[in-house]
Amino acid sequence: MQTFRTPLTALEDTFRRAPDSAAFKIPKLPLEPGKPCSEWTTVTYKTFRNDIRSQALDWSRILKTEGIAPGSVVTLWVRGWDYADVTLIYGVLRAGYVPQLVSFGVTSAEAIYEVAQSAQSRLLIADYTLTERLSGCPLPIKLYTPSEHPAGLQTPSQEECTYELPELEALVKDRQDTAFILLTSGSTSGKPKWVPYTWDWLDCKMPNLDLLLPPQADHGGQQVYAWLGTACHGGQFYGIIGSMKNGSCMVQPSTIPFSSDEFANMVAQCGVTTLIQFPPHYALHLKRARQDPKFLAILQKLDCTVLIGMLLDRDEMDWCLKQGIKLRSGFGSTECGTILTTLPDRPWVYTLADPSAVLWKPVEEESPTTSTAIQTTTASSSSSQNLYSLIVLSSSRDCPAPHLRSPIDGHYHMGDLFAEVEPGVYEPRGRADDWIKLANLALGRCDTKAIESAVLSVCRDLINACVVTGSLRPELVLFVEVDTPLSAEAEGELKREIIRRVEPVQAKMWTYEKIVRERQVRVVRNGVLPRTGVKGNIQRRKVEEMFKEELDEMYKSVVA
Repeated sequence: MQTFRTPLTALEDTFRRAPDSAAFKIPKLPLEPGKPCSEWTTVTYKTFRNDIRSQALDWSRILKTEGIAPGSVVTLWVRGWDYADVTLIYGVLRAGYVPQLVSFGVTSAEAIYEVAQSAQSRLLIADYTLTERLSGCPLPIKLYTPSEHPAGLQTPSQEECTYELPELEALVKDRQDTAFILLTSGSTSGKPKWVPYTWDWLDCKMPNLDLLLPPQADHGGQQVYAWLGTACHGGQFYGIIGSMKNGSCMVQPSTIPFSSDEFANMVAQCGVTTLIQFPPHYALHLKRARQDPKFLAILQKLDCTVLIGMLLDRDEMDWCLKQGIKLRSGFGSTECGTILTTLPDRPWVYTLADPSAVLWKPVEEESPTTSTAIQTTTASSSSSQNLYSLIVLSSSRDCPAPHLRSPIDGHYHMGDLFAEVEPGVYEPRGRADDWIKLANLALGRCDTKAIESAVLSVCRDLINACVVTGSLRPELVLFVEVDTPLSAEAEGELKREIIRRVEPVQAKMWTYEKIVRERQVRVVRNGVLPRTGVKGNIQRRKVEEMFKEELDEMYKSVVA
C-alpha cells in the first residue's frame, strides 16, 4: 500500500518533531465590552493531537452505534471559526469518515440538505445553535455542543470505549478515495456546489502550500499565522494544513474581521509573523496604517501579508510597496486550490505553479457579424491585449472531480480571464461575468472590474466601495457606498466630483465604458450593497436585482 502525505500524517510528523511547540493561540473569553482581545491561551501540538484523538474516539463510537460504516460521508454544519471546530473536523477524519464541511455562511437548510444528499451523506452533525433551523432534515442529526474542554469532549476510558482507531496509513485505501468534501460559496452559480478532495489531490497540493505560506519565519524561528476565516472554506482549510505541515502556529482572533487594535495585540502577545486575509478586510488595516505610523510599522515588520480570494486594488498595492510592506497573493478556487502565485516585486501579476497543468485559451466573443478576441483598452493597460481563459487540464492532478468539469472537453473551466503581459506572466482581468454587454450588442464588452478600480484609485477619500452594473442595459451605472446619509444637494455635489475625478483615468476607455452623467451614479449607505458572506465581495447580479425598479425607471429616459 502506497503511503500518501495527508493532513493527519503531517500533524503526526510535527508532533513527533516538536510536541511542545505552539499549534494554536486561543483568545481568552469573555472580552470586556468594546475592547479587543489582549490575552491568548497556548495549545501545543501534543494537546492538539490528543484532542483530535478524543474527538475521533467519541465520534467513532457514536457513528458505529448509528450503524454508519467507516468511509461514509458525514456532513458537519458548524461555524468553523475556532479551535474546537477544527478538532471536530479532523476528529471525524481520524475516525475514518469523510467530513463534508458546511459553514454558517450557507444559511439555507434546504441547500445544505440538497448537497448532503448529493454527496450521499449518512449523518448531519450540526452546531447546537442551529436547532430551530433543522426541521425537515432528511438525515439523522447529532447536535454538537463544545464544552470547556478544548475539543468539546472527554476522552473515553479504555473500559468505556471498545472502538479502536485505524492506523493513519490504513485511512488511505485508494488514493482516489474522497478525504474531504467542501462547498463553493455559490456566489457565481447561485447555489453551493459540493467539491470532493481525494487523498491524491491533497497529496498533490500540500507541497504547493509553501508557495503562499512561508514555512519558516525570517528570524529562523516558528512561523505564526493570523487566522483567516472559517475552517470550512478553502482559505482557512489550506492555512491549517500548511500550519500543521510546517509546525507553525495559528492565532485565533475573537471575531472576523478583527480590528486593527486586536491585530496589534496579536503581534505583540502572540508573535504573529504572517497575516493571511481577504483584501476587503486588509483594506481596513491599510486605512488605519495611513493615519497611524505605529500601526504602519507593525505591518512593515511582518514577514509577509498573504492576500487571497481577490487582488487588492492596484493603488493600495503601490502604496504598500512604497512603504516596504511585503505582499503575496495566490489565485485559485475551492475546486482546484492555488494555481498561480504573484511575483514578490509585482504583487498584481501572477506566474503558474505548474505550467503543464493548464491551458490558456483565447477568449472568443460572438457578435452579430463576426467572432473576434475580446480586447481591453481600459485605464489598466497601455495597449490592447488579448484575453485568455484559464483552463485546468483533466490530465493534471490539480483538476477537480469529473462532475465539476466541462461535459464538452472534460477539462475544468475556471471562468477567469487573464492578459499575458510578458511571457509566462499574467495579469487578471476579472471573471467572464465581470465583462458585461450593454443593450446595444454591437458594442464591445465592458470591463467592470477595471472601471471600479479606476474609480477607487481617485475617489477613495469620498467613497468606501463601488460596483458597476448595466448588463443588457442602455448604459452603465456606478453604485457607491458612503458613510452617512447625504442631502439631495450634497449627493449631487458628490456625483459631480466623482465624474470630474474619473474623467482623466477614463481617457483610454471606450465611450460606452465611461461614467459621464450624474444619472449614472447612485449613492447608497455603507453596507447596503449585498456581499458574499466569506470574502466580502460585492455581488453585482444581486445589486441589479435589489435596485431593479429604480434602474427600470431611470432607463426609461435613456435612449439605447
